[in-house]
Amino acid sequence: MIVKFKKFIPFIFFFSFLLLTPQITFAYIGPGIALSTITTLLAVVGLFILALLSVIYYPIKRLIKRLKSKKQSKNK
Repeated sequence: MIVKFKKFIPFIFFFSFLLLTPQITFAYIGPGIALSTITTLLAVVGLFILALLSVIYYPIKRLIKRLKSKKQSKNK
C-alpha cells in the first residue's frame, strides 16, 4: 500500500502547488455590475444601521412614555 502511495506524491505536490499559486485574471468589471455591488453593500449597511437604531429606540421610547405618565399623574 505504501509503494502505491509513493507514486502519487509528485502528483499531489504538483496539484497542491497549482491550487496555492495565485493566478492572474484579466477581468473587466463593468459599471453595471459595480453599481449593483455598491448599492447592495449600501443596502446591507443601511439594514444593520436601522436594526441597531430600532433596538436602541424601543427602550428609550418606553422610558419617555413612562416619564410622561408619571409627570401627568403628578399634575393631577
